Amino acid sequence: MKPILSGCKEPLSLSPHSGVILERLCALPLQKASFLGSSSGDSSPGLSEDIFTSLSSTGSIPDLNVRRTPSLKTEREQAVSDEARDEDPEEDVSEFSSPASLPSISLLSPKAMETAGQIIRFAAEQQDKAKMALRLRQEMQEKLVAEVAEVASEQLKRFEEFMELKQRQEFQSMRDMLNRETKESIGRQEKLKEEQRHRLKV
Repeated sequence: MKPILSGCKEPLSLSPHSGVILERLCALPLQKASFLGSSSGDSSPGLSEDIFTSLSSTGSIPDLNVRRTPSLKTEREQAVSDEARDEDPEEDVSEFSSPASLPSISLLSPKAMETAGQIIRFAAEQQDKAKMALRLRQEMQEKLVAEVAEVASEQLKRFEEFMELKQRQEFQSMRDMLNRETKESIGRQEKLKEEQRHRLKV
């Protein structure tokens, strides 16, 4: 009696093979459903049950479980990759909306092509008009610069002539003043000589 009670008092623990057993037990309903689904089109449900029972009795189910385990891992990895793709939808959008993946063939109607041609011609005409306006503006600026330079040259020429005339006038006035002073001095000297002669006579 005591050994039985002592065994009941021992702590409960799972064996190392419990994980494998649980995986196989979880995989059994999936395998059963797959077998039933595959055999439903060809045979009756009772026949599929018999096949499943015979497979379970012959011991082939563990082998199927072993084969099923990598497929479960693959399904889990696929689920993880799908979740990561759902979390980052920009990558999918960039993959599907990249310009390289899109076809370069443009199907336009004749009216659309005519409209596009008119737009291109209008843009070319506007560009030509802009070039012409720019050329005219440059020509006007060059002409204005030439006129300003000519006016400045004319004014400089007039200024030089005015300065030359002023110098001549100043020189002439100085010469006249010297001549006048010279005549006055000569007149004073002659007057002094006459006074001296008159005194000598007296």
